[in-house]
Amino acid sequence: MKLMRPGGRTLLPVVWPPLLPLLLLLGPGLGCPSDCLCWSPNRTVSCSSRGLEALPRGIPAGTRALDLSGNRLERLDWGPARGLSRRLEELELGHNRLRELEAGALGGLERLWRLGLGHNLLRYLQPGALRGLPALRSLELAGNPLLLLSDHTFRGLAALRTLSLGSPELAWAGPRAWAGLSGLNQLTIRGAALAWPPGPVLSPLLNLTALRLLAFPKATALPGRPFQGLSRLRLLEIDSWASLAQLGPDCLLGLNLVWLSVTRCNLSDVPYASLRTQAYLRFLNLSHNPITAIRGALLQHVTRLEELRLVGGRLRVIHDAAFRGLIYFRLLDVTANQLASLPATAFRSLASLQSLGLGLNPLACDCRLLWIVRRRHRLRFLGSQPPACASPPPLRGRRLPEAAGSLPASTFSCRRPRIRDKRPQQLQAREGQTVTLRCSADGQPLPLILWLNPRRQRLGHPEAGMGLPGGLGLIAEDQGLKPEDRGLLPGRPDPSLPPAPPLLSGPAVGRSRLLPDGSLQITSVRHMDSGTYRCVARNAGRNAGGNATASASLQVRPLSLQELGLAGRSDSRAKAGLRPGYPFDTHTLLVATTMGFTSFFTVVSLCFTLLFIWSRVSGPIKHNIHVDFVPHAGGGGGGSSGDDAKYNMKMV
Repeated sequence: MKLMRPGGRTLLPVVWPPLLPLLLLLGPGLGCPSDCLCWSPNRTVSCSSRGLEALPRGIPAGTRALDLSGNRLERLDWGPARGLSRRLEELELGHNRLRELEAGALGGLERLWRLGLGHNLLRYLQPGALRGLPALRSLELAGNPLLLLSDHTFRGLAALRTLSLGSPELAWAGPRAWAGLSGLNQLTIRGAALAWPPGPVLSPLLNLTALRLLAFPKATALPGRPFQGLSRLRLLEIDSWASLAQLGPDCLLGLNLVWLSVTRCNLSDVPYASLRTQAYLRFLNLSHNPITAIRGALLQHVTRLEELRLVGGRLRVIHDAAFRGLIYFRLLDVTANQLASLPATAFRSLASLQSLGLGLNPLACDCRLLWIVRRRHRLRFLGSQPPACASPPPLRGRRLPEAAGSLPASTFSCRRPRIRDKRPQQLQAREGQTVTLRCSADGQPLPLILWLNPRRQRLGHPEAGMGLPGGLGLIAEDQGLKPEDRGLLPGRPDPSLPPAPPLLSGPAVGRSRLLPDGSLQITSVRHMDSGTYRCVARNAGRNAGGNATASASLQVRPLSLQELGLAGRSDSRAKAGLRPGYPFDTHTLLVATTMGFTSFFTVVSLCFTLLFIWSRVSGPIKHNIHVDFVPHAGGGGGGSSGDDAKYNMKMV
């Protein structure tokens, strides 16, 4: 037996049999082309990035895997390597210059199960170009400037299980583009110019279990049921849809997903309505979306949820009971957001939580994070940077696990809110002016502020003050308020119901806004805005419950005629004999009254005249009438039989 080196010359004429296995493992394979590397044990030949413009000669006939990626191949010519077709199982042709696949170019590769054609120059795949690959299970076409997918493009690939394709130029897919792929399990479409995923077109993929739709720049929403018919789908990934602002409430209807990822999109809220139908969902990823809050008790329908990742968003608050009903919840990753705290009341049970990602957030290390301090040895902190304190100043920059170990638990404390100036405010204004009701408070943590108008309606936008300097903002719940105030707030709505409509009327409603310092500004005040307004400052920490209140009285004076510019008109009306508040003078009223009575008596007189004329034309009136009566025969009556009886009736 002879061992060959690159070039085909004999290296050793005879090899001692005990050293043969070692030499096969260490050296290139037998009959290896000069531009390639060969490994005999696994029958692999690598000719990657060699600048080849054609298939090299001398590839061993028994090669199982061939790598020709990163070359300059423009077409496939198997002339010098026809012997490969019998045993070749893996073929990598990515990053070449292939512009077209001729019919039958890959024919005869009966054992080929993986084919890589990514990042070439293919603009069109004619039906039948991939025919003759009965064992193909994995096909890579991503990175080719495909313009369209015509019907029956993948005909003859019944064994295909994994397919990846797409480019920014892909703008159309025929209604039968996926015909013949009934066994496909995983489909990835990258960077298509389609307006939205070709939902009904995907319905022939009955066995599809994983679908990845990446970089659809034109899609703004997922309306209707775009994935109808994919009942076996378990994994859905939507990534880099820059214009996707919402998911339709029925877009996931009919699916039983286990893994859902909607990342790098433009979602401003968690898609609660879409998730209501996903009772089997276990992994949810909403990272890199401008989501600002996780609201309470709206994820309770996904009872099997185990992991939630929302990394790199704009998350400012996680409300109480946000994860209510999630009995298997064990991982939460909210790294790199704008959270100041994470309440323990957001979780159903802290015992099930195992992993927490809270780094790169401006955390306020107070009593709201005391539960993390106590459970720091049981939690696995995610990310390269553990959570660190941003406030109060003595703890700024300290990593939470380290600070918890070196400082007593009393360091993480809260102080109930205090309004700096509680003196009652007495304000007077004229209609149309802008007034400001002052209110500022301090506490640890910095308190949240809301205002109530004289009708006890909440004023200002629900998130008007969140994230502003000083940490002031409107509260979203009524916890911590005095009992007399608790019933005056709109109250926490039922999460299963749609949000309540905005207030339509009331003092200062629609014309007020909360300033960064907690004051309330009312523009264009009206007389109905008069009354007493209440400022309520609440501490967000449960351990420092309670609230502080202050009042402000506002009196709005209506504008006079002079201020309205009607003084000149008033003088002219006085000269004409007009009394204030009356639109007509005395002479006009008398004329109108006389004309009314004259018309009335004229009509009455005409009616009586017509009645009198009718009575005269009809002749004399008869006041008596004679009625002839014939009594019944027999009966023992008092009269003689057959005689007529007459009655005289007087008419009135």
